[in-house]
Amino acid sequence: METEKRFRCGKTIDASVQKQILLEKQRWHEILERLIATVQFLSSHNLPFRGHRDNLEEENSGNFIDLIKLCARFDPVLRQHLQRFEEKRIHNHYLGKNIQNELISLMAKLVKQKVIEKILQAKYYSIIIDCTRDVSHVEQMTVVLRHVDEKSGDVEEHFIGFLPVDKMTAEELTKTILLEIEESGLDIKNCRGQGYDNGANMRGEKSGVKTRILNINPLAFFTPCGCHSWNLVLGDAAASCAKAKLFFGVLQRLYTLFSGSSNRWAILKEKVNITLKPLSETRWECRVESVKAVRYQLKEIAECLEEMAQKNADPAFCSECNSLKEEILSYEFVLSLIVWYEILVKINLISKVWQKSCMQLDTAVKHLEAFLCWLKEYRQNGHSNSAIATAREIAEEMDIPREFRQFRIRRTKRMFDYECPDEAVVNPVDRFRAEYFNVIADKIHASAEPRFEGLKSYVSNFGFLYDISSLCMKSKKDLLQNCKELEALLTLPNSSDSDIRGLELYEELRMCMRTVPPKLDMSGSLKYLIDNNLTDVYPNIYVALRVILTIPVTVASAERSFSKLKLIKTYLRSTMSQERLSALAVLSIERDLASKLNYSSVIDEFTTAKCRRMF
Repeated sequence: METEKRFRCGKTIDASVQKQILLEKQRWHEILERLIATVQFLSSHNLPFRGHRDNLEEENSGNFIDLIKLCARFDPVLRQHLQRFEEKRIHNHYLGKNIQNELISLMAKLVKQKVIEKILQAKYYSIIIDCTRDVSHVEQMTVVLRHVDEKSGDVEEHFIGFLPVDKMTAEELTKTILLEIEESGLDIKNCRGQGYDNGANMRGEKSGVKTRILNINPLAFFTPCGCHSWNLVLGDAAASCAKAKLFFGVLQRLYTLFSGSSNRWAILKEKVNITLKPLSETRWECRVESVKAVRYQLKEIAECLEEMAQKNADPAFCSECNSLKEEILSYEFVLSLIVWYEILVKINLISKVWQKSCMQLDTAVKHLEAFLCWLKEYRQNGHSNSAIATAREIAEEMDIPREFRQFRIRRTKRMFDYECPDEAVVNPVDRFRAEYFNVIADKIHASAEPRFEGLKSYVSNFGFLYDISSLCMKSKKDLLQNCKELEALLTLPNSSDSDIRGLELYEELRMCMRTVPPKLDMSGSLKYLIDNNLTDVYPNIYVALRVILTIPVTVASAERSFSKLKLIKTYLRSTMSQERLSALAVLSIERDLASKLNYSSVIDEFTTAKCRRMF
């Protein structure tokens, strides 16, 4: 009876021992919470963890241990923990490299699990892939998944990790992508979009990655990166004529001249606010930044060239300075600056908007059509009105003669039966328009049409859903036909399974188009259904909008992950393992999800990983 009474009161003979065990468990729990918080802080700021040594007695023991020592000066839990280790009362301080790697891997694993859970709830997703070479010359493939949040209707893009690639063939890349999707617990049949750059191994029509995945899942619609396409369009325009090549060659010569010496760069910085930028084939904003620096600081750059020519005794350098000065102070160069800057600014603004993770197809198509419409109007009358007027103001301010260079008109050999010789363009303004301005404008328009053909193709398939409220103006026959075509598009070949039902979608649209507020885009229409609990009332509209919003427009999120890669894996950390690199990148890029991790779940995973005992 006495024993039964003590059991009920919890005052058995081992009660004091059990109390000590609980206190020890609580103490280790508090220590691990602080270690996890330190890991989260260092990973979110892309800082190195380790130093030359892992010993607590060493001065240069790394950021991780030094942060623990700093916190121990004010935190009694960590202070007591370090004292116990120094007094040899415990043998493991849990601050070494192996524990760091375990915590990093566990936290990244939990973050990745959260992302996968959200995608599984959303069902439909898209894959965004890009590759780059890191500091240790390993080809890294970044994997980003895009989906529509089921609860809020927001479009989200999440980073999954970096994967090493040995061969850049389409077959090897496809195997790596499919293996990662399978290991993540996702079904490739639910993929509704692919986003890659314009490389031949990625978008090849016969054996590219796009085609190989389409053979597995024909509903994984491919969209080439819009920003890469804009960059290629500008590259084609810059190489469309000799004068355009010469113009960008002068800009590159200016940068090369000033960047060749610290003294020259100092002279430049004294007089300008925006430094010169080099040209690059891969950077999306390189051309507009290069033109902008000269466009608004032409007078200051000319003064710098004159000053350097006077101070330097090298004849070759003086000749180069004077040559560049005469080149940039010509009326033709000034007019080229104005024309290129106005075109590049428009394209750069569109490119920046497209880089948002929430960018959707209907908005991208509107931007594209607006630019092509502006370019057409600018070609017809914008050159003679705005560009020449601005160039004249700059020329008058800097005393630049408003004259074009005169060249001898080339005579071509005529056959005996040729009717009459071609009329040569004598007016230099008309010649500039015909041989330069019209050429680059026509090249941009001609290059943009095929490169954005895939983006425009979605209009014929999904365009009637871009603005649901405007369907009142559409005939019933056409609307029914569009719904049936969309059902056929979202149906797997040789299968009756479809994401939607065309007839049901038709009936739902006839009801919904009168209730949805006017002028809502696809994202707004989807959020309207979610906020008003209408997803079960209009299930086919709900699914169709989610599928369209899942299709990516650019691979900007993948490109942004490369910036983190360069910050994490530097030449001082070039021997980092692939698992640690990928885990740190996940914690850094997905820092919002990492900051919401439940420390108790991380500790539970940590203690069960190797059957550790929480004393």
